[in-house]
Amino acid sequence: MDKKTKIVATIGPASEKRETLKQLIEKGMNVARLNFSHGDYASNIRIIENVRFISQELDKNIGIMADLQGPRIRISLDKDVEIKSGEEIYVSDVSFKEHGTWNMEHGTEIIYLDYPEIIKSIEVGNEILIEDGLIKLKVTGKKDEYLEAEVINGGIIKNEKGVNVPDADLKIPVITPKDEEDLLFALGQDVDFIALSFVSTAQNIIDLRNKIVKTLNREDNIPKIENYLKEYNFS
Repeated sequence: MDKKTKIVATIGPASEKRETLKQLIEKGMNVARLNFSHGDYASNIRIIENVRFISQELDKNIGIMADLQGPRIRISLDKDVEIKSGEEIYVSDVSFKEHGTWNMEHGTEIIYLDYPEIIKSIEVGNEILIEDGLIKLKVTGKKDEYLEAEVINGGIIKNEKGVNVPDADLKIPVITPKDEEDLLFALGQDVDFIALSFVSTAQNIIDLRNKIVKTLNREDNIPKIENYLKEYNFS
């Protein structure tokens, strides 16, 4: 009997060799995920070839998922900031980094995001996820130049780490120019799944499907689209 739960494993430099892929498949991996936020096309081709070789050798149908990077909001900091659960932290637009006029109270830490509309776009109650949700903030207040937030999951915030605000209406395209290039590459490799990050509306999925249909010039037998939220990273 087939198991109902399918296992998606991210494949990277530490797991791309055929011996390692064989072990992962034998332990139950069903889909090999390619993270297009990292790596290059040469390494992705190598992974695809190795997965298909081992899949054929073991006579198992292993899917290949191309996970598009999507829009990236990143942290802008001059040094690491450590925060603990229950603490208060301020979040601001990087344009205020040098010219903010607020008075910092009792040493409250402040972090900056490189998205210029971040304060307007986020509302009280929204969650701010840093580094794939390892660090979680919840917005509790909103000022002209910054957001007040409670730390739900603490940790060390580092410069250039990715940020996701799943409930906010961010005015940035879900499919970026980089995603367009990566999509063409992935379709050229006949992958089985396309994962789209930071989906906020049904139209995002429709737009991606239309791009796939237009590229392949067919409406049948196109890769399945996934709104990919979480993964176990074996890379």
